[in-house]
Amino acid sequence: MELKDTIGYCSDIKLYGKGSAVMWTDEYISKQLLKAHLDPDTDTGSRNKNKIEKLCRWIKDNFGEGRKKLLDLGCGPGLYTSTLARLGFESAGIDFSRGSIEHAKDTAKKQGLKIDYRCMNYLELGGKEEEDIVIMIYCDFCVLSASEQKALLDMVYRILRPGGVFVLDVHNESFAELKKDARTWECSDSGFWRKDEYMNLSLTKNYPTDRVVLDQYIVIDETEFEVYRFWTRWFEESEMMTLLEEHGFCNAENCANMLRAKGDAVEETITFYAAYK
Repeated sequence: MELKDTIGYCSDIKLYGKGSAVMWTDEYISKQLLKAHLDPDTDTGSRNKNKIEKLCRWIKDNFGEGRKKLLDLGCGPGLYTSTLARLGFESAGIDFSRGSIEHAKDTAKKQGLKIDYRCMNYLELGGKEEEDIVIMIYCDFCVLSASEQKALLDMVYRILRPGGVFVLDVHNESFAELKKDARTWECSDSGFWRKDEYMNLSLTKNYPTDRVVLDQYIVIDETEFEVYRFWTRWFEESEMMTLLEEHGFCNAENCANMLRAKGDAVEETITFYAAYK
């Protein structure tokens, strides 16, 4: 790829324009993602162990009465599903990353947990009225396009039993304040993006009218030039409530964020919601 192509990727970026590569299915990067997920002390890939346990107890205490069958969309390596299974739920998980699903299956087997894991795109999930609780955690909903969000909500409503609940977290208006426009670069002998030497050109760009933030990474090594793009939508409370109601959910509620703590800037940008069928 020529220099003009690099310049093109850094200027006049159309909303939800696609990059040239997807990191979730890259063999090397997916292993780095799995390492980040499994680090119990950081919030990089998933929330840290203490937050995960606190959140799972909150789900059980607030939504577990009379509800046992639970599905985790975007379950990663099964950190929530395994914790919830130990709390008494019939857990299942779906994720697009084969490496994460294989790890989740191996862990469940070693721990003697009966958890149904499936490697697939959750937007393609069939069936109806099978689940008591569906969860979508770590703001996965926000990375979907508007059409995908609508399809996701329709699917979740379809697979929930009457009286079932959908629990999710999304970024709020504080997210745009945290994610300022920026351009940075790095050179590394080896790191997250590549096993060998590479250069990474990073860009963060806000689209305030559309309430969207772009994180873009142009990774250059001796043989490749790849562009990874991550679009993140944030929501005001009124928007989220309206969106849930438009797709049939009732009694939607803002559950705030029980994980917020002094000095935790990221959790300040996140709000939990629960919506019922």
